[in-house]
Amino acid sequence: MASTLTCHMEKDCAGTVTYIDNKGYVYCTVHGCMRRSIRPCRRLTPAELERLENGLTISYTPKAVDEPSVAPFADMPESAKRNRALDRWRKS
Repeated sequence: MASTLTCHMEKDCAGTVTYIDNKGYVYCTVHGCMRRSIRPCRRLTPAELERLENGLTISYTPKAVDEPSVAPFADMPESAKRNRALDRWRKS
């Protein structure tokens, strides 16, 4: 028994559900991107979306897809890192 999921942001939103927040509410792409600015929210995978449409549950686990895989400036030489730190200190 497949059900149609609706966005929880606005009552009359007709967007396709693609996001879930850490409380379990689902949102369309537009409202999901807006919601990310105030609450942890991530994109649903196709398998998760199918489970929800079939009335099954999923667990919210944060996925680090938007975060860089390496630390910023990891490949920068030490002298350049020191210069950046000095520049920030001088500006403060």
